[in-house]
Formats: sequence, structure tokens, C-alpha cells
Amino acid sequence: MYSILTGIALLTAYDVLRLMRVLIRHRPFVVGIEDFLYWCAAAVVIFSVILEKNDGNLRGYAFAGIILGAWIQGIVLSFFRRIWIKILKNHRKRVKMTKSDFL
Repeated sequence: MYSILTGIALLTAYDVLRLMRVLIRHRPFVVGIEDFLYWCAAAVVIFSVILEKNDGNLRGYAFAGIILGAWIQGIVLSFFRRIWIKILKNHRKRVKMTKSDFL
């Protein structure tokens, strides 16, 4: 169960990262750094779950649970994610801000 929840949490975190990219444009170099930091953090999270729950033993069901959790989150919540991104894109197109708006 912990593995499934870990997969859901990891994909949710990546969805938040992708949502931030929709809201704020990033240069490709920055996107690469963000992805690198995300995958480093994901590796630490996966390592800690395996270390704590499986006493450090690599088990196929732990990895299968992480993949299953990510799949569940991706399939079940993808509908809501697509709607949310469309709403944010439409809002961003309607509200055009310039530097003078902030001064």
C-alpha cells in the first residue's frame, strides 16, 4: 500500500511541476534543472520507502506498487488535470499583463 501511495504522490508532484510550467514559461535549461531535481528527489523518496518498509530489500512488488500508483493517478485523475490546464490556459490568454501592471 505504501508503494502505491508513493507512486500517486510522485506523479502528483510531477503534475504540480508541469502545472507551474503552464502558468510560468520556463527556458529549456531551467526545465532540465527542474526535471533533474525532481528525479533526484523521487529517487530519495523511493529509496526511503524501500529502506523503511522492506528493510532495504529490493522487491518486485514494491516497484510494481509504485508503477501501479502512478498509473492509477495518471488514468483516474487525468481527466481533472486536463480540465484544470485548459482553464488556466484560457485564463492566461484573457489576462495579459505587462511590466506597467506591476509598477
